[in-house]
Amino acid sequence: MVKAPEPLKRFGSWKIFSGGDMENTELGYEITADRLNESDWWVSFLTEPKFDWNTFIHAYFYACKEAKVDILHIKMNFL
Repeated sequence: MVKAPEPLKRFGSWKIFSGGDMENTELGYEITADRLNESDWWVSFLTEPKFDWNTFIHAYFYACKEAKVDILHIKMNFL
């Protein structure tokens, strides 16, 4: 049996793993480190009623630091 890796840090229900992968099993989201800099994937969170932006933002920036993402490209004109 393969044991799942332990997260480096937790922010609410978000878990951050070595290398920058993020996971929220409560909401069913997994964001791999190679996707952290995508410009509009996070838009789907706007319709998730249980989504907690306060814990996500802390987790997201921690994951970016872990993944060595220096510049973020975030699309704001999604409507």
